[in-house]
Amino acid sequence: MAALSTVLWERLDGFGTELCRLETTGAGYRLSGVLLSRDHGRPVEIRYDVTADGGWRTLGARVAVDGPRDSTEVTIDADGAGAWRLDGHPVALEQPCLDLDLSFTPATNTLALRRLNPEAGQRLPTRALLVSVPSFRARAAEQSYERIDATTYRYVSRYANRRLVVDANGLVLDYELGWRKLAHSLHASV
Repeated sequence: MAALSTVLWERLDGFGTELCRLETTGAGYRLSGVLLSRDHGRPVEIRYDVTADGGWRTLGARVAVDGPRDSTEVTIDADGAGAWRLDGHPVALEQPCLDLDLSFTPATNTLALRRLNPEAGQRLPTRALLVSVPSFRARAAEQSYERIDATTYRYVSRYANRRLVVDANGLVLDYELGWRKLAHSLHASV
């Protein structure tokens, strides 16, 4: 694996910091990170590892939560055509979802941004599998990404309408009203 970008975020709408790395693999890309937060005054750690193919289609993910009440880990698998499995069990979806959205991190926005790759002024819709943590509830979520300029996008979903600023690899640096970059390293460009 070769490192592309690393970012340290600070959560703006609550307490939390997150370290995320974007890397190339032999077959595509990998996003991995750790989020440190709290739940009712007790520490919470969430670790994730997401893999995507060379076209930025999500292939799978692993998410582990160590919280005040228990520790949980889930495996998420995708077929690249819109079907998903959580811990080996099919996720019932009315329509295919090509992207993965882990509710606790801005990192997974990078996958949809890179896969869609809109031109400046172009707004493209997508459907993502939105996975909430710590419940690991999974549901389809309609989303869109509009490219404003080389590093700025508008992300719209039922739950958010936010400006995203990205680095040269498409890794989100700032997520309006949610996360902001504390530190960033660009190791190489895709």
